[in-house]
Amino acid sequence: MNQPGFMFQSLYCYEDSDSPDTFYYVPGEPSPERDPQGRPTLSLLAFEDTAILQLGARWGPEEKTLDALRRAIVDKFPTRCLIPAQVRLVHSPVTIRSADIIVTGENGQSELLQSVTTSGLPPFMAIFNVRLSVLAKASVIRALYGTANHLTVRYRGLFTTVLPVSTAISGDARHEVQSLRSSSTVDEARVVVDRALISGQFKLTRYSTPGVPPDFNELVEEEARVAAAKALRRLAQGQAKEADPELLRFAVTISKPLSQNTSFDVSTDVSTWFPQGQGKIHVRVVEAICGNNP
Repeated sequence: MNQPGFMFQSLYCYEDSDSPDTFYYVPGEPSPERDPQGRPTLSLLAFEDTAILQLGARWGPEEKTLDALRRAIVDKFPTRCLIPAQVRLVHSPVTIRSADIIVTGENGQSELLQSVTTSGLPPFMAIFNVRLSVLAKASVIRALYGTANHLTVRYRGLFTTVLPVSTAISGDARHEVQSLRSSSTVDEARVVVDRALISGQFKLTRYSTPGVPPDFNELVEEEARVAAAKALRRLAQGQAKEADPELLRFAVTISKPLSQNTSFDVSTDVSTWFPQGQGKIHVRVVEAICGNNP
């Protein structure tokens, strides 16, 4: 993320440059989906030589956290005279490629147990249902009993950043219009525009942001020069609406946002969901019947 912003609890927040009451947020670590009693929706059905793990995860804050953020924004920006109900909070534009569950053994080797798609919209809910080996079962049980670095939930995706880019060309076109004929082509008008920019008769103003490739800036400038040439040609033909009838001034602006995607992954240690080993209540041991497992 290259937008300047601020932290609120585990959220990174930044302003919408076009709307003073709109703010974007980026969540921190993934968190568990919870049942009506507030407990993580995780269960481990443990057999002698295997187990079935089911759990729900999400990547997004709870509503009470967003309410607190709205109040914090009101306090942080007093000159905007906002009230919490006016503050619009939007999840930063992202595409989630997968949600993964990873187990790590005592030897430090990690294994991807399952990769699933999410709900596609904030809070990007994911549901896992996976059968475990004996070694994976042991690692999951350690995590539920509070031992760190054995079970991880990871989200992978792309941040989409929109970078505004624009170029404006303006000036008094009286002299330039006189140098053109009503039958002049756009290419001929383009030569006149380039000459006026070199002489300072026309002014070119660029607006860009850090991270925009130079060739994209050049593309926008080229489109602005072509648009200025077309506007000048219309002036010469007496068809322009852009000009002041007396001064023959005109202004052309080309805006072309650039979207950039940046890969990211965020993860959390599932043992942190169960302080003091509280995850043991989510383990159900099933005794084998007649020596057969399901």
